Amino acid sequence: MDDSEAFDHIQSLGSDAPDLDLFVQRLITDQLDDPTLVLSHRNLLSEYGDCLLASEQGLLLLLALGGEDVPIDLLKSARIPMRRWTNEGEIKGTTAAEFGFSSDLIALLSNDDLLSQLSHRPEITQSALEDGTIVWSIQAEVQKELSNRLSPQTIEDWATTALKLLCFACPPCYEGKVNWALPLKKAIWNLLDKATNQKRLPSSLRACVIEALLFFCERDLFTIRLAAVERAKSLLRKNMSFYFQASVTLFDSIISRIDGNFQRSESLIVEFLAADYDGNTRSDNALRGRLHISNIENKIHRYDKDVASTIYNWTGIHPLSTFEIEVTRRLQGVAAKFFHSIGDFKTTRASLEQHLWLNSTMPIRPNTKLLIVTRLAEIHCELLEYEKALQIIQAELEGMSARKGRPFRRLSMVRAEGYIGLGQLEDAESVLQELISVEPPELDDLNDQVLRVRRLILSARISHERLNFSEALQAWQLVGQTIENLSIFKSRHGWVTAIVHLSMAHAQIALGNEDVAKQSWDAAVEVAMRERFEYVFPVLATSWLQKIVGEIHQVKGWPLRVMMPAGKSDLTWL
Repeated sequence: MDDSEAFDHIQSLGSDAPDLDLFVQRLITDQLDDPTLVLSHRNLLSEYGDCLLASEQGLLLLLALGGEDVPIDLLKSARIPMRRWTNEGEIKGTTAAEFGFSSDLIALLSNDDLLSQLSHRPEITQSALEDGTIVWSIQAEVQKELSNRLSPQTIEDWATTALKLLCFACPPCYEGKVNWALPLKKAIWNLLDKATNQKRLPSSLRACVIEALLFFCERDLFTIRLAAVERAKSLLRKNMSFYFQASVTLFDSIISRIDGNFQRSESLIVEFLAADYDGNTRSDNALRGRLHISNIENKIHRYDKDVASTIYNWTGIHPLSTFEIEVTRRLQGVAAKFFHSIGDFKTTRASLEQHLWLNSTMPIRPNTKLLIVTRLAEIHCELLEYEKALQIIQAELEGMSARKGRPFRRLSMVRAEGYIGLGQLEDAESVLQELISVEPPELDDLNDQVLRVRRLILSARISHERLNFSEALQAWQLVGQTIENLSIFKSRHGWVTAIVHLSMAHAQIALGNEDVAKQSWDAAVEVAMRERFEYVFPVLATSWLQKIVGEIHQVKGWPLRVMMPAGKSDLTWL
């Protein structure tokens, strides 16, 4: 019998035999697991992983990830290709194997049964985040024991693997199709923060790490965004591509604007563009568009006179890449924001309706559509078209599964506004009660501070509309106290304090407290002399202001001059 016949015979004998891989792996693992040895058998996993239990690799991966509160979703991310932008401005997928993970590790992370074996190890504890996300941890004493018996090279190798997994798991920046629930995002950020803090990173992973950090720069908690921007800046090198240079500059600028530092926000972009970095790809052009939009946002906030003439200075290269399409849509949204900022509500409405119409030809991502619908509903309220506002809001709410988060809260605010406009105060109050339950405890950026103050103002207006002036007065006082404690909001929207004082004066007059009302009025006059009013809050600087000031002026004749934005004539009551 020759060799080929012998092998064929052996193979035929084993065709119906049970799979003994697990038995052999367990046998080898048990034989090598000698606690008296200085170095553990786990140092062999990098080269002989197929010979040992798969859960041994999982144990070292969890240890390298920090050993505490590692989401199982992070481990399972290896099953889905990593998505990143190409130079052509399109999204490309990269599998875990293409990214350089070993076949043994991929097999572990792709198999629920093997992960279940890992979770049942005595060293592992399982818990859940506030939203139910499952996380695994290694017992503290076991972590120390494991680390003490690993060689420096093994520790370094697994730290690199853990960092690669964190990078691989993060969705691409700018696309906006995927955003993790906040508890999951915070948990993975904690792991990435520790993995990149004060450690020398492999040069081959530096760009991948910055790419992952950009995802955390883009949205949600200000503290995480700021930390991610600072970490990305520390890792950026002059020889890196335009994509990374522009992206880090962009988010540094955005964070500065959110923090109220508009001068720094603008100078970052102006100086970057003046440096004339070499960037000629479609992706680079899209990023130039994002930088342009960020600068336009600064101009809108300052009410610069050249916004209208410069807003469309950037254009995509036809045929537009996917990235350029996203930027073009964002530019359209900023144009609508500009018209809104100068009080041209009808043009704003037309611009937003055109933006939504584009969705029929080139579908936009859900969050972008939600933002446009919310803004359009706000404009309907400004134009006293409350039924139209509620109609488009209801259509969005019916398709919304996650009734929490900033987009939902914004939409609900407009819903309450619509109900107030129609006199359905009980419905408006019910909406605000739901908002209280989903409001985040952290108010660490301007957006969340605006939403908190906006909710309190809506609540005060409901009491006011009910003619319950005693309750309304207390509610307006709470708004004022809240603003005093929100430094970012107060520095950016100080004019709202004048509205609060005027509303208090209106309630105090109704309660017969004329002397106190005059003090509130005078306080409002003082604020109005230095603060320009804005259209950030629907109807607040328009119909609500006209209502309360008009009624007070009719009874008392007290004078008031209000500065309006973008060169519009001052409102005066003389």
